Amino acid sequence: MLNEQLRSTKTNLAFGVDPMVNRTIITVTDRAGEVVREIPGEVFLRVARNIERFISEGSELKGAELDKIL
Repeated sequence: MLNEQLRSTKTNLAFGVDPMVNRTIITVTDRAGEVVREIPGEVFLRVARNIERFISEGSELKGAELDKIL
């Protein structure tokens, strides 16, 4: 419903879910389809995905390994 209402503005808003971390993602694009902003940002999602990967593999996060994913 929000996407429909925003069609009359100069920006588009799309809602999605990142399947790996099961987090809602909101993407704001301009009329040309260029991404203006993504919430949460790519850095946060990359860190969350890496942590999820380590947890799912049964790895323990230790100093150097933690530095790599951050």
